[in-house]
Amino acid sequence: MMKDDNKTVYAYVPIGIELDLEEMLVGTSLCPDRLKLLFHQLFLSRIQVANNRNSQSYLYDEGWVAIDSRILKKLLTKNYCRYLEWAEEHSLIERRRDNMTGGIKFTAGAYSQQMRIPNKLLHKHGSLKHFTKTPITKHKALKAVQSVKDEYKKRRESSKWYHLVTDTHRAIINMSNLVRFRMSEAENYLEGEIKLEGNPERKARLHNYIHILDAINDGHLDYFIVDTFGNRLHTPITGLYSKLRDFIYFEGHENEQLIHLDIRNSQVYLLSCIMAHPAVIETVLPEFSLVKELLVVNSKQDDVSAFYKKCCDGDIYEFMSDKFKLLDIHASQDGEFIEPIRERVKTMLIGFLYSKVKSMAKSDEYKVFIKLYPNIVKGINGIKSLGEKQFPFMREFYTSKHTHTYVGDSASHKNLSRMMQLMESRIMLGLVSNSLIQMQLMPFITIHDAFILPANHLSTIQQVVQDKFITLGLIPPKLKVTSLGMANHKL
Repeated sequence: MMKDDNKTVYAYVPIGIELDLEEMLVGTSLCPDRLKLLFHQLFLSRIQVANNRNSQSYLYDEGWVAIDSRILKKLLTKNYCRYLEWAEEHSLIERRRDNMTGGIKFTAGAYSQQMRIPNKLLHKHGSLKHFTKTPITKHKALKAVQSVKDEYKKRRESSKWYHLVTDTHRAIINMSNLVRFRMSEAENYLEGEIKLEGNPERKARLHNYIHILDAINDGHLDYFIVDTFGNRLHTPITGLYSKLRDFIYFEGHENEQLIHLDIRNSQVYLLSCIMAHPAVIETVLPEFSLVKELLVVNSKQDDVSAFYKKCCDGDIYEFMSDKFKLLDIHASQDGEFIEPIRERVKTMLIGFLYSKVKSMAKSDEYKVFIKLYPNIVKGINGIKSLGEKQFPFMREFYTSKHTHTYVGDSASHKNLSRMMQLMESRIMLGLVSNSLIQMQLMPFITIHDAFILPANHLSTIQQVVQDKFITLGLIPPKLKVTSLGMANHKL
């Protein structure tokens, strides 16, 4: 829960609850503050799922969230079922039930009840918000808040990925907790987007962003993950709608102009680096050293050198767009819908990293690309053909994302995407970010291949990025710099 300067602790409750909870609970022996904590937990669970772009859970689509009974017990005491039954009886929550038996449904693998706040309680005329803040005052309820925080911290530290967390990660996480948003400006922007948006799902996401920003400002969203696949750092900021970065500032640095700096066409740039300079694999990706021998034979071919140069110059997407224009002319005559050329180029090239070989081979764009860069395609296909015998450490990733079962070498296309994500994190976090921390050029945050930091550190970070890539024997990438909003004005 969030504390202000007066040490008041607030919980978020549905904006449509207009009756006094204390009056409603008279004679029940139930504590109003405990009930507020239930609503608050539903709020936090809801917006955390909403802010996870990788979540395809039906829970999000239908508004349900799953809350572990251990958390419910900490928030609502061992008699938590009485609170749930009372809230359900008074239409303040809904619990997911089996259509046949009427029994409560639980999430597989955990004793977690699925519940949601009724839609009618999330709306109030004249307000974009679904929740409002209310104070928590009871001592035992306040202790329950801290107990739940400690429980989530304990779970995080026992997760299989936690051993991957380094001092660099911790420093960036601490700086991420300083991120705040200029709420009045952000809300005005989102209100305009909501009015123009016709897609109901998209409109719901925009509504959720209002609460996500509020929760970040109040210190409620402080989760993080270092994923095992690419060792990339994920925080509440990395999953946000990119347009909202314009409203960011760092607590304690309210009047500093911020910039967003990222590598142009970074994913294909990193691909071009290993294709043209396979020796870098020994330095950055030693577990994939077999790939070096695979690539070295063609690394000096003209098409590989040309691809590398275009990627280093930052205009590979523009170059390929020109090559695709003839395809657009032909398709437009047939009355087909044509996606903007540059977006198609980007989708195709990123597809090389993440898709199976067969899924790419049928497209007209692929045929154009293979004529221009046959040895790049050979290298990509070669990396994806190496299976568990060559890379036994990849076994855990040769699984189906739907069934989570081992599927063998048919998942070997993941080799290349994991290489690129590991390379990105080891350079941008392990080399660049670590240097910035040692130089005390803080605060800053990372969003995978990008940085948000004060504008007065721009020249320094540009030099650090350049030096790190040169040290690896690579041509430094082109960098894109964008000023964020008007963070230098008085708040």
